[in-house]
Amino acid sequence: MSKTRYDFDHAKLEGVDKNIEISLKEYGIAWLEDKENYFFYYGSKYDDSLGEFIRFNSGWFSKSISLKKEFSWITDKDWKKVESFCDIFWEMSFMHQINTLYCFYGPENVFGTSSWEGFTFEEVISGDDETHRKRR
Repeated sequence: MSKTRYDFDHAKLEGVDKNIEISLKEYGIAWLEDKENYFFYYGSKYDDSLGEFIRFNSGWFSKSISLKKEFSWITDKDWKKVESFCDIFWEMSFMHQINTLYCFYGPENVFGTSSWEGFTFEEVISGDDETHRKRR
C-alpha cells in the first residue's frame, strides 16, 4: 500500500544530524519510518545566497526491498565505488545507505525526477501544507 507523508508522525523526523534543521537545510535529507516503509524528504532547491536547501521533495521505500534490486542500474563495478566512498556501506542502516547513494548519485537517481516546486522547511517539519489544508 502506498503511503503519503500524512501517514507518518512528523514528530519522529530524523536525519544525518541530530538537529533536523541542519539535516534538511545543510545536508538536504531527513526521514521517517513505520513498520513497513521509509519515507524521505530530500533537498530539491538550493539557495546559493543562503547556503542551504529551501525546498524539499519526498519519496518512500518499502522495508521489504532489496537495495541491489531497487537500484539494479548500479553495476557491480559501481557498487565497489560506493563501497570505497563509504567503506561501511553494507553495515549501515537503510536510511544511511540511501543518504550515501543520495550523496554519491544525487536525488534524481535515487528518488526520481520531479518538476514540482516542493515543500518549504516549515511544511516538512509540520507535516502539513497549503494543498492538504484546502482538502480538509
